[in-house]
Amino acid sequence: MITSDNLTRLFSKDLIYGILIKILLIFSQVLVIPLFISVLGEQMYGEWIMLTTIPNYLMLSDMGLTASVSNQISAYNISKEYEKMSKLFKSTNYIILIVGIVVIVLFFVSTIFINFSKLLNIKVMNIFEVNLILLLLLSNVVVSVLFNFNISFYRVLDKYYMYQKFLLINYALDLVVTVSSLLLNMSLIFMSCLFIVIRILLLIMTIAKLSKYDNYEYGFLREVKFQKSLFFSAMNHTVYNLGFGLIIQGNTFIVGKVLGPSEVVKFNTTRTMVNTIRSLMSVMYLPTMSKYNILLLNNKLLEAKIIFRHTLYKVLFLSTLISIFIIINYEKLFVLWLHKDLSISDGFIMAMVISALIHTVWNTMSMLPLSINKSNILLCFPAVSVLGFVLQFFYIKNIGINFTGYIILFIDIIMLVLLLFQVKKIFREKNIIKNDCDNTTSNSVL
Repeated sequence: MITSDNLTRLFSKDLIYGILIKILLIFSQVLVIPLFISVLGEQMYGEWIMLTTIPNYLMLSDMGLTASVSNQISAYNISKEYEKMSKLFKSTNYIILIVGIVVIVLFFVSTIFINFSKLLNIKVMNIFEVNLILLLLLSNVVVSVLFNFNISFYRVLDKYYMYQKFLLINYALDLVVTVSSLLLNMSLIFMSCLFIVIRILLLIMTIAKLSKYDNYEYGFLREVKFQKSLFFSAMNHTVYNLGFGLIIQGNTFIVGKVLGPSEVVKFNTTRTMVNTIRSLMSVMYLPTMSKYNILLLNNKLLEAKIIFRHTLYKVLFLSTLISIFIIINYEKLFVLWLHKDLSISDGFIMAMVISALIHTVWNTMSMLPLSINKSNILLCFPAVSVLGFVLQFFYIKNIGINFTGYIILFIDIIMLVLLLFQVKKIFREKNIIKNDCDNTTSNSVL
């Protein structure tokens, strides 16, 4: 039975690990970005950023499987349908592996027809280095998605803090590898290999730890029929994540492609700073997704509503304080961080900070519809993202990165308005939540 004491205790563990993750990530950015620039130079670092755009874009979309399948497995766990739960889990592992292999093969074939050095505006590294690094980073994506999906099983067990614990280990090892590689002047190729080794070891560790639970059994199952009923939900998550990828990696790509590596360093560094708002606040709102899922499946709408309101108020208040601090002190922060002025306009930093604030708020709200696979409204995100991407392609050369900031702000305002209506609808129509959960549980296998 879910009591307020249980929720408080779990939130405390979630909060502790969440805070540790954010401290580590912020420390990583503070340490790694100046180190990259110092060791590689601004031009080479800009090219490394461009190389990571394609793999990072794919990483953002795991075909929607982690979220949608975790929600469904949670429903099976509550209804004690353990056989379906196991088959769904194994078939998802199989799909991730097969799709990953297909992506890698397609990349091999594409190198025959596509000059990725020219596509990504890379001039320092040769074609062989570019293709090999991309191959290694794509391989890392495949193993990473398998790792992320498997640790998501802890969310099913209502042990979100364990999910975060493995993420913390993952980020810590990435930091050690990155810093060590740069300080020891290792090649970017070798560093990319080490990322794969880390992910494989973590996947093995995850499997070993989860094997202690009766409901977990690692393996692969070719019966993809268990995914059919989740197809549209997974596609919603996928398209949403692809839209999010356009905002993050797509904008990085277009800035680097049109304006060059020096401008992409400015954009990426500014984005990293303002994203601390969302990064810090996600400690509070990310754990709510699994809580909403469990509460709504148990028809505890009032408890879910209380958590939603409290989380939203705290996120809004703290995000606003951080935003004001960054706007007032951004020049000093950049000098303190990079030991030099970044030379960006007030308009650009204002647009980026306000958009980060708004994005954090609507992201907090989105945990509710995502928890019950009711994410159709989020499809608007990729739609407006594509529009913004196209507009930048034509106008960014004349206006500069300021235009990118304005486009991102415009997109986040639209999403905030849409999520307000979506959340209001969910809380008003109680039967929709109940029926959706019942249908998800009973009709999940065609």
